[in-house]
Amino acid sequence: MSNTKYTRETIKIPSVEEGIELDVWFYRPSVSAAPYPVIIAGHGATLIKEAGLDAFGRRWAEDAQYASLIFDYRGFGPSGGKVRELLDITQQRQDYESVLKWARARPDLFRANKIVLGAISLSGIPVGELAMRDAALAGAIAQCPVLDRLGLALDTPINSRIAFWAVVDGLRWLCGFSRIWVPAIGKPGSYAWETVPSAFDGFTKLYDQNGLDFSKTRNAVCPGTIFALASRKAYPLKTAKCPVLVVAGKTDDIVKLHRLESIAKAAEGRVELYVTPGGHFDLLMPGNESFDLNIEAQIAFLRKLL
Repeated sequence: MSNTKYTRETIKIPSVEEGIELDVWFYRPSVSAAPYPVIIAGHGATLIKEAGLDAFGRRWAEDAQYASLIFDYRGFGPSGGKVRELLDITQQRQDYESVLKWARARPDLFRANKIVLGAISLSGIPVGELAMRDAALAGAIAQCPVLDRLGLALDTPINSRIAFWAVVDGLRWLCGFSRIWVPAIGKPGSYAWETVPSAFDGFTKLYDQNGLDFSKTRNAVCPGTIFALASRKAYPLKTAKCPVLVVAGKTDDIVKLHRLESIAKAAEGRVELYVTPGGHFDLLMPGNESFDLNIEAQIAFLRKLL
C-alpha cells in the first residue's frame, strides 16, 4: 500500500517465544529519509490492528513524519502464538519490548532517541509500565487508556454468571489447568464480559469501517483475567521517564474520565491530558469530531518531541 506521503509494508518481528513472530505494519513517511522517529503501537483488549489502527499509522506518517510499527500481540491477527486470542497483560508488555528491541537494533532505520510508544484502551497498561521504567523513550501517547487497573475492574459491570465463571477460571489458572472462555463483547444485559452501552456497537462499527465482520470473530475472553486487572491501582505517572499524552473521551463509559483526570493531576506535570467530547470508540473512528481532535492533539505532541 502506498501514496505520495507514506508507504506500508508487513514485516515479521521475533517475539520472546522461540519460533513465534509478531505480524507488524511498518509505515514510513515518504517526505523524509531514514533514520526516522518512530511510534510503536499495539491494539487494545481483543481488537486486532486491522480493526482501525491503519488510520493512525497513516496520519502519523503524513502529518508528523513519524514512522510506526503497529503490531498484533501473540495469538491475535496474523501473529503467531499457540493459544489464540488469550488476553495476557504480561505477554502484551513482552511484545511491546520485543518490537522496541528490534527497532533499537536498527539505527539505520530509526532514531533511538525518538521512540514513542502508542496505546489504545487496554494497551495503556503495558505502555504505562514501560513509560515508568524505560528512560530512553522519547514519549508515550495513550488514547482512552486503561491506566487504573483496579478502577477498570470496579467500573466494569459483570453479571452473576460471568462473575461465577471468573472465579472458576481464576482458580483453574492458579492451578495450571486449561482456561474457561466466555463471550468478550456483548450488548447491555447480555452474557458477556464487557457489556457497557458503547461496547458492542463500537466494536461492530470499528470492524465495519475496515471491511471486517465482527460477528465472524471468536469474540471470547477468559473471565478470570479480571483478577489480573484488579491487582494494581492507578499508575503513579509522576515517575514516568518521558512525557505522556493521554487523550480521553468526555463520555467514555469504559475508561471513565474521572479516573484519567485523577492520574493526570497526580502526575505533577508528566502527563498532558486532552479531553475530546465523545466516547471510547469515537476517538478511534475517522469521520467524527472526536477522532479529528484526538489525532490533532497527537500530531501536536509528536512535533514537540522533535
